[in-house]
Amino acid sequence: MMLDKLCRRVLAGCAVLAVVPAAGCSAKSTPPGPPAIGALPVVAGPADIVLPLDDYLETDTQYATSVHALLSLTAQCMSRYGFTASTDFGRLPTWRDHGNLFGLVDDADTRRAGYKWFQPREITVGDTAKDAAPPRSPEERAVAVGSVPAYAGKTVPKGGCDQEAAEKLATGEPGAGVNDAFVQNLENDAYQQTEADPRVLAAFKDWSACMAASGYQYSVPKDANNAAFAMPEADQMTMAAVDLKCRQKANLVPLQLAVDRAYQQRLIEKNAQALNDMRKAISVQADNAARELATSHGTTT
Repeated sequence: MMLDKLCRRVLAGCAVLAVVPAAGCSAKSTPPGPPAIGALPVVAGPADIVLPLDDYLETDTQYATSVHALLSLTAQCMSRYGFTASTDFGRLPTWRDHGNLFGLVDDADTRRAGYKWFQPREITVGDTAKDAAPPRSPEERAVAVGSVPAYAGKTVPKGGCDQEAAEKLATGEPGAGVNDAFVQNLENDAYQQTEADPRVLAAFKDWSACMAASGYQYSVPKDANNAAFAMPEADQMTMAAVDLKCRQKANLVPLQLAVDRAYQQRLIEKNAQALNDMRKAISVQADNAARELATSHGTTT
């Protein structure tokens, strides 16, 4: 649900609508063993790490528009009780940035910052000078999340203004609606299967042997990555340079990407109906958001 996502990212302490995994999976059974991967993709940098399940998430524009519309609808509800709520959020990290999924990728980034290279891509919502929604007072929070039955002599909607806004934005959505948690769970499943795939495990061994030749004893790349953040800056930079060369020698990131894509594609086939409903729901929500902003703000961003 849209509100679930924004509770985690935008609205401090808002009421969360139940997230129910969408039903209607296809009848296809999962083939045994690791999926075929074909030729390995070229990974020149973080921008090349694009995954099949991205097609079932909002685009950055859809996400920004939906966030802005949700804030607008919430503000309209809150105004009925005498509160002035913000309809701007400023900057918000995108959910479609997988640049750091497999760790070090790019020579230039690694030379610049070592393991600390990743900077999440951001989208803008409303006034870019604002970095976060203003904190709510106890009274505002009570009305926003519906923890009181009434306020200022007026009945508070069930779930509060947050839920009322989310339900309006979700009007007409099929299935479980825009259920980002469902897609993210599939992404996590594919990633875990990738990390356990025999082809990736073999590449980890090659990477580990390469690292050991330079005096670094790690079995898997994530252990080196985690250890690096406790190191002095010069030491983490030195290890990052070795690590990237070892990844490149083992052709590790292209292999991880190919395998992850294959597992994601298998999950897409298995959950075809639910994901198709998700895609339709995103389109409906985007239309609802655009109409709301055209009415209340005269804009769609």
